[in-house]
Amino acid sequence: TYLYINYIHSIMTLPLIATALDILFPRKCVGCKKDQTLLCDTCTKRIRRELHTPDNWTYAYFSYHDHIIKDSLWHLKYKGRYGYGKMLGKLLYDEAWESVSEKKQFHGFHSPIIVTIPVSKKRLRHRGYNHVSLIAQGFASENPSECEIVNNVLEKYRETRRQAEIKVRKDRLANLKNSFHVTDPAKVLGRNIILLDDVTTTGATFEEATRALKKAGARKVLRLALAH
Repeated sequence: TYLYINYIHSIMTLPLIATALDILFPRKCVGCKKDQTLLCDTCTKRIRRELHTPDNWTYAYFSYHDHIIKDSLWHLKYKGRYGYGKMLGKLLYDEAWESVSEKKQFHGFHSPIIVTIPVSKKRLRHRGYNHVSLIAQGFASENPSECEIVNNVLEKYRETRRQAEIKVRKDRLANLKNSFHVTDPAKVLGRNIILLDDVTTTGATFEEATRALKKAGARKVLRLALAH
């Protein structure tokens, strides 16, 4: 199955891939297995909301230990099920937009652009896509006039160990040090940024990515993760 999905990736565009996979693997709710939907309304309400705010500009909204969140990310990252990206992006928007609006109203966080945490070139070649970009598309689709995605802003130009393998925060920071850079500083100069990721643990990835954005001239960076 995995080789067949990779073959589909090689010959088809993303919308056609999503359609093909829906035919091969009909949609079932990730929570209760109900047909024709990736997540039913009942299971949406059952997801564990567990807001995590390590600082005033970083928010994560769900627990990664919730099986719906964990299973959805697994399908998205490792099985090529792009529809889960849109679904998770909409979930994130529903939880996070109040925080964005509050920053706009009280902190001058006007006209933000959406930037995603990148994956390494090696992982991008292997997987064929950045799953966080698919989450961002779902997020932006809920409010297109207020959510401008600017693609290919951050690049991970140095291969690092998987963060999940490293338990100590200072070691995670050292692992990522100088691994991100902004491809075109003009895209972020003077701009407010909504920085999106799927999961944050110690915040090391957000911290290093924010450093790169600020170095390139970004104004304020609001960091939003689906889960922690």
